[in-house]
Amino acid sequence: MIYSEINNNNILLELRVAPVYILYRVLILLLALLCTILSIGILFLGNSNLLGRVLVAVALGFFVAFLFKSLLWNTYGKEVYEISKSEFTSYNDYGWYKDKKKTIPLPQNFELFYIDTEFPNTTLPLNDLIQLHHKRDYKLVFSVDGTLRESVVEHKEQDIKQFLMLLPEFRKIYQPVNLTPV
Repeated sequence: MIYSEINNNNILLELRVAPVYILYRVLILLLALLCTILSIGILFLGNSNLLGRVLVAVALGFFVAFLFKSLLWNTYGKEVYEISKSEFTSYNDYGWYKDKKKTIPLPQNFELFYIDTEFPNTTLPLNDLIQLHHKRDYKLVFSVDGTLRESVVEHKEQDIKQFLMLLPEFRKIYQPVNLTPV
């Protein structure tokens, strides 16, 4: 799902992850709980040397952190883009915390592309003339000063059609340039 907000030639885009099934989230939570109990058991009840137990507990701790990050992303996740003439900023929002913001000051060239997930190596220009298929998923790609920034969030046809209505707002901020698709 795509949420947008426009204020004085500033565009805020939130590309929201569709929450996964509750069963999947419960399984991730149970696996994380099991790994936590296992790492505590290995650390305090293990019979091998202390260094080995600590290394196994730390490795399991990193795995548990990965599982919780995955759980948060699949429940509350969204990519946030703040686009203006003065900067292009992006970060991932996990609901409980946010990644560090990545900012490009004073971008000169800005262009929009998309990827049809059935052809993942083909980046196509996003304009009013594109043909969308209702059974496919799409990803947005932002080209900022020649650097492609591909979204990880997949969108359905209706989300991309909704996003296409924002193209005039993007054209107010950045005049279209012709970039060769990669």
